Amino acid sequence: MSPGRRGAVNDGGAVTVFAVTAASILVMFVGVAVDLSGSVHAMQRAQDVARQAARSAAEAAHAPSAIRGAAATVDPARAVQAGQAYLTAAGMSGSVSVNGDAVSVQTTTSYTPVILSLIGVGTRTVSGSSTARLERALRGVQQ
Repeated sequence: MSPGRRGAVNDGGAVTVFAVTAASILVMFVGVAVDLSGSVHAMQRAQDVARQAARSAAEAAHAPSAIRGAAATVDPARAVQAGQAYLTAAGMSGSVSVNGDAVSVQTTTSYTPVILSLIGVGTRTVSGSSTARLERALRGVQQ
C-alpha cells in the first residue's frame, strides 16, 4: 500500500446516494407545485362556470312583464334550460335551481394530478357555486 492511501475511506457511493435523494425531493416539490396549481385552476374554473351559468340563467326573464316596465321575473323553465345549456357548453356537470328572482348554480368537476398520481395521489373532485339575482334598475337606481 502506498503511504498516502493508508486509512483512506471508500466514499465512492456517498455522492450518488445524495444525488438520488436530492433529485427525488426536487421532483416531489415540483410535483406538489404543478399539481397544486392545477387543482387551484380547476377550482377557479368550476367557480367561474357557476357564475357565468347563473348569469345566463338569470337573464331568462319573463319578457312580457319586463317589456311593459313591470317587475321582471325569472322564468323558471327557461332559466334552468339556459343554465344547463351553459354548463353543457362548458363541459361541466352541475345543477340549476330557481327560487323567486334568484338562480343558483352548483358545478362539479374533477382534477387528476399529473405528477403526484405517480405516487398514488388520486383524482380530486372540485366544485363551484354561485347565485344570481334578477334586479330592476331605473337610471342606475335599484327599484
